[in-house]
Amino acid sequence: MTPALAAFIAAARTALAADSGPAGQDAVRAALEAVLTDKDFFAAHCGSEHALGSHRLYEDPDHGFTVIVYIGHSGRGESPPHDHGPDWAVYGQVTLQTNMRDWRIVSGTPGEDAVVEETSAYTLRPGQAHLYKVGDIHSIQPADGCRYVRVAGSPADHFTPVGPVPADRRRIWGRVFTARP
Repeated sequence: MTPALAAFIAAARTALAADSGPAGQDAVRAALEAVLTDKDFFAAHCGSEHALGSHRLYEDPDHGFTVIVYIGHSGRGESPPHDHGPDWAVYGQVTLQTNMRDWRIVSGTPGEDAVVEETSAYTLRPGQAHLYKVGDIHSIQPADGCRYVRVAGSPADHFTPVGPVPADRRRIWGRVFTARP
């Protein structure tokens, strides 16, 4: 474990012990930003010798959060709009960029299909991290070959996937969630 990752884990544990809610989660987001541009962290976990896909770096035994690095492949495209069920998540950019979009539910009831519409769009660049609180709906489109970190609120690492529909309206399964396909 690199010193930057160890320092982040310590800061995240301290923040979540003091406040497991949105304030503590935002402190986790802020602490993650220091790791994202650390050269030793990149060499140890994100270099070209690492396999494509997701790699779980840490799972906290007391607070339940996980640290996962993603090494992108070409042609992944945009994820469907999703939330993380009962969990929060922080996405942090290591290399290149990830285009992000936020969504809100327009109609539907929890537990059933709901229609969502886009509320904002932005780009995460290296060194930037963004917190998604419980229930926040978002989609991500990582650049081909990028690296990013996700800190998930629990080891379940679940999100609510969605099928393709017209660009201006997307369907999302309410509060029911399944493992990522």
